[in-house]
Amino acid sequence: MTTPAPSGEADFGVIIAAKPEHLHWVRGTCASVRYFMGETPICLVLDGEHPATDLVSTYGVRVLRRADVDQRELREVSFGSLRTKNTAFWISPFETFLFVDADAVVWGDMRRIADFERFDVILNTPIGDPERVRKWVMDVDRVSRYFPDFDARAHAGDFVNSGAFFARRGMLDVHRYIELIRFARGHPGLFYGSQGVFNFMLFSAVSEGTIRLEQRELQIMTGDTTREEVTSRFGFEQGVPVASDPPVVLHWAGSPKPRVRSRGRD
Repeated sequence: MTTPAPSGEADFGVIIAAKPEHLHWVRGTCASVRYFMGETPICLVLDGEHPATDLVSTYGVRVLRRADVDQRELREVSFGSLRTKNTAFWISPFETFLFVDADAVVWGDMRRIADFERFDVILNTPIGDPERVRKWVMDVDRVSRYFPDFDARAHAGDFVNSGAFFARRGMLDVHRYIELIRFARGHPGLFYGSQGVFNFMLFSAVSEGTIRLEQRELQIMTGDTTREEVTSRFGFEQGVPVASDPPVVLHWAGSPKPRVRSRGRD
């Protein structure tokens, strides 16, 4: 097991993973946490070199970089890719945490729906669409052939987008994770980005009875939601955001990002 960062007195916090070019989004994520979740500690796992001094001074963010991960194999298979976010399972400075993608904001106090007394991990509701699972998560048929002990087909309807989730540090086997990433490198198209191995690890652990997992609505993804629903649910009154009930994460996934720069699909 890799050594986690010192946690101080914080048992729970928010973790964000980003590259330096995404820090303009991270500022919005941090602002939303401070607005809705008070002084909840925030940790940024930064995949690249940048001082991020404004995040530290303005929001008290703790920044973890590649050099702060003591396990060489974990650094090698995760950093420099979308899989950086998965390191949170082992390097989190908090015993329990909410992970939020950089292109998302919290809308309400998400601590209200964290239930670590009963569950080790809480995921979003399933993707559902088999074609999206194939494109965004894994090739279920090939995974079933290569890993017959895990019934990937049976769990395909459970797989999720990993843009927001609650988890307990150290609940997954880091050595198994490293082996899966190395196997996937030799079998292109088996797992997609960060989400393939993420879902495989979690739902195989559920099958083995080693973790307790719950699924509920944690995030609204703009690409799956009409503009009318977004503006209705995430409204403002006199310039002040009005929290929805229950709280949720607004994730700009599958659609243009907030227009804070003129680049790509923003």
